[in-house]
Amino acid sequence: MTKPTTTDDPVPGVDFSAFAQSLAVVALRLMTTPEEGGEGVNLPEAQQHIEILRMLRDKTRGNLSADEERMLQKLIYDLQVRYVALTNKT
Repeated sequence: MTKPTTTDDPVPGVDFSAFAQSLAVVALRLMTTPEEGGEGVNLPEAQQHIEILRMLRDKTRGNLSADEERMLQKLIYDLQVRYVALTNKT
């Protein structure tokens, strides 16, 4: 059981990677059923989050470290693969 967050708990640092990963987590939850631990499959909203990540990639091109660029590209690719697999099921 996890402990509730209080105002005394340190806030984890927020950087570009944490921000991009948080968007990817939301997209993934939108492509995962409650039985699998997700929020339920909502492909239009998942697609919107993937598009947000693509926009972020395009708008930050040339301003990210090599590691950040690789991480963002991998997030987008992995989400796209899952999205396509789900759309092919329906």
